[in-house]
Formats: sequence, C-alpha cells, structure tokens
Amino acid sequence: MGAVKVSSTQHKRVVAHIPARDGSKRVKNKNIRLMDGKPMIGYAIEAARQAAKIDHLVVNTDSPAIMEYARAEGVEIYERPPALASDTATSDEFHADIISNMDCEYFVLINPVCPCVRSQTIDLCIGALLDAPDYDTVISCSQTQMQTFCGELPVNISLEEQLRPSQENAIVSILNWTVAAWKRDEFLKNYNEKGYAVLGTNRLLAKIPDIEGAKVSVEDDFVFCEQLLRSRRINA
Repeated sequence: MGAVKVSSTQHKRVVAHIPARDGSKRVKNKNIRLMDGKPMIGYAIEAARQAAKIDHLVVNTDSPAIMEYARAEGVEIYERPPALASDTATSDEFHADIISNMDCEYFVLINPVCPCVRSQTIDLCIGALLDAPDYDTVISCSQTQMQTFCGELPVNISLEEQLRPSQENAIVSILNWTVAAWKRDEFLKNYNEKGYAVLGTNRLLAKIPDIEGAKVSVEDDFVFCEQLLRSRRINA
C-alpha cells in the first residue's frame, strides 16, 4: 500500500494523525495491546473522532496489525516509510513526511501513548492555535511550581536564599506531547530551511490536565493508565 495523499480536491482545514509505529521495545506492541478491553490506540482514535475541530483523521503506521485495526474502525491509513519507523527516525522527519503529503491549513498530532486524553482537550489545543494568528505551534504540557532541578542546577529556585513557598516559584512547563498542532505551511518552511520544525517558531504551551498527559513509556505506565481508564469507565 502506498502513502495516502489528501489531494487538493480533498482540502481540509484541520488534519490530525495518530503516529503508531511497530517497534516498541520497552512495552512490546503497546499501541495494539489491550488496555481495559480495547487496543491502546483505540482511545486516541475515539477521542480524535469526537473532537469537533478535526476535519480528517489518519493513522500513521508501519504496523500491519495497527493497519488492520484502523481499517476495521473505518480510519484512513498513512503507511509510514520503513526508514521513518526505525528507532533513529526523528519526530521532525516523520512529521515532515506526512505533513508534506497532506493538503490542509493545520496539522495535529494525537499521541496514542497518552490514552487518557479527552476530545475536549484536543479541541482546546487546536482552538488555541486557530484563535491565535501570531502563533504557528501549540504543544500540550503539564506545569509545576515545585522546586525543579536540571541535573544539579536549579531551574526555578535559588540556592542562595531561604526556601520559599512553592507558589512563589516560577512556573515550569513540561512538554508531554499528548496533543500538538502546527500551521502546515510554517512547519514545512521551518523544516526545509532549518531541518527541524516540531518546536515551532512562535509556540504556545497549552496546559492540560495531568491525567490526560500520562504517557505509556514502561510497563508500570501501562498499568497506571489502564487503571485510570478503568476507573473512568466505571464512574461514567
């Protein structure tokens, strides 16, 4: 199967993709593994479908199993080139690949390894970009005013004074990449000129609920997110 291209006759304002490559090592097959009875990627598909601001959705993958699941769910597939599905492929590279094949004004990432995201949060992130003409990028984040270090160096506190209440500290934003959105043409301009683009030029960091930013990187994360989703389902 060749790469799907949204042609000029299929122009969409907002196109979203769910990137889910085959080669997960720390949590094997995590994207297609059942999480509270549903493949983990299914939660991203469901949330993206319910997001009012997304006009078109594709699953970006090299995995036959994920392709089969996406087709069964009626979601269009973008077949990722093998070279961009390796451990060494960068986010800039695989985003530039799919964005260059999409005819749209805005392009959105919905991260399948953050299965607790809700459609309302996706819409808020996209809306933040649509409503802010001076920005070309929105990236979801969590925030803290707790005392923060990078290695041995303090980030938002001073070691030369008495410890202050945490609410007096500067806010530190931590990118979780649950959702990100870009102006398509600005992304491609940056990528073609600089070789990178995902962080954008004029970016807005969108704080989202901490639970929705929970990311599956290791086995304990998978169990934690499954418990969160199970609790949400039971209490719905």
